[in-house]
Amino acid sequence: MEGSPFQVALFVPGADQENSATNLREAADASSTANTTPFTVFIITCIVLNTAVLAAQHHNQPQWLDRLTDIANVVFLCIFGVELVIVMGAVGFRRFFTSGFYVLDLVV
Repeated sequence: MEGSPFQVALFVPGADQENSATNLREAADASSTANTTPFTVFIITCIVLNTAVLAAQHHNQPQWLDRLTDIANVVFLCIFGVELVIVMGAVGFRRFFTSGFYVLDLVV
């Protein structure tokens, strides 16, 4: 977790042991969430569904399909934004932005 933005909150000088242990458990939970198979399967499923929604758009499509794709795009944007925050918290701010894979994930 080197370089994580959460380190400032985790290691505060003079913090009591109980509070520090709780913060460490929370950081470990974020890291373990980002590395689980269900999380990865969920994100990959969202990518496939988002691709299908984007592929369904066409010229002169009905208005209900316009509304549906607009709503779906906002939902997927929120899901992918939360994914980035979880991964950034798990791997650390510095490692996130020095890894080509994570930067590509952010840009795409």
